[in-house]
Amino acid sequence: RFGSQADDMLSRPESFQLALEGLDQYPCDESGIELATEQLDALLCRVHTQPWSEDLQRNLVQWCCRFLIGRCAHDCSIMVNIAFCKPSSMTDESAMLLSALRYRQFSKASRAGAWYRLTVVDVDRKSSQKIPKYATQLDKYAQAYYHRFSASIALDSGAVFPAATSADEAKPGACRDEALGGHPGAIIFRGDVVWKRDQGGPRGVKEFAFLRWSLDD
Repeated sequence: RFGSQADDMLSRPESFQLALEGLDQYPCDESGIELATEQLDALLCRVHTQPWSEDLQRNLVQWCCRFLIGRCAHDCSIMVNIAFCKPSSMTDESAMLLSALRYRQFSKASRAGAWYRLTVVDVDRKSSQKIPKYATQLDKYAQAYYHRFSASIALDSGAVFPAATSADEAKPGACRDEALGGHPGAIIFRGDVVWKRDQGGPRGVKEFAFLRWSLDD
């Protein structure tokens, strides 16, 4: 319905301000999800059955931007760094350096010498052009999880990782771990071998360097 104006309409600050209006009526639990789903279904029905109007367009922009905000929350991560320096070795220069790196010292005496830093990453605004892909992504992830022990696992990129077979699982001491984070399909366990997908770019180089250092250590 928006045509070529869709990306512009769904990237305006006022559109995201509209998306935040009335969010306090949705509980932060399963009942809130059910309420939002019911209203989204009702809006979809209106789009297909009612004449186009400013009110309908306003509601559609509101819910599309709420969806994009949800995707941003889905992708963002909180990184926690812990640094430790013996109180006897701590100098003013060391404290200034840690502070410059955004570290803060734990207040409890039992944690003397421990410093922490919190970093929120991947909070960039999601493009409306990705909505068609996002719309089916959860179903694809669920299908990949339900069939994770099939012959192979195909990724969105087209790459195929070997999946665990019954023979692998039957081996004594075979690894049955599962990745708890990262992108779907980025880590695959097969027997006692772990496959890690290369991210590419500077992040991939840093990750490879860390893994190499870990193995050498």
